[in-house]
Amino acid sequence: MASRESRKLQSGIRALQSDLSSLVGDLEQIASSGKEVGVEKAREQLDRIHEQFQDLLTDGVGSARQAASDTGEAVRRQVADNPMASLATAFAAGVAAAMLTMRR
Repeated sequence: MASRESRKLQSGIRALQSDLSSLVGDLEQIASSGKEVGVEKAREQLDRIHEQFQDLLTDGVGSARQAASDTGEAVRRQVADNPMASLATAFAAGVAAAMLTMRR
């Protein structure tokens, strides 16, 4: 699930990069020609890029939030199903952390 979301985010980023590249080209045309039509076209592209960026951020935040929620729920289930194993794991992690800090 995370890799699918990652690919989706990467695809969105590539689309944004393409749009930004197109915008740069349009801005260069504006600078060379100074026509009002070019300014309006640049504004439209900038608005489109802004919308895509907002959509990408919304999707990314939602995906990250869902992944964190799913992971937290999986940990809760694991601890509830195996409380002694969870306690032993936590104890072992504490001992390992203590040993690592004592060596320094």
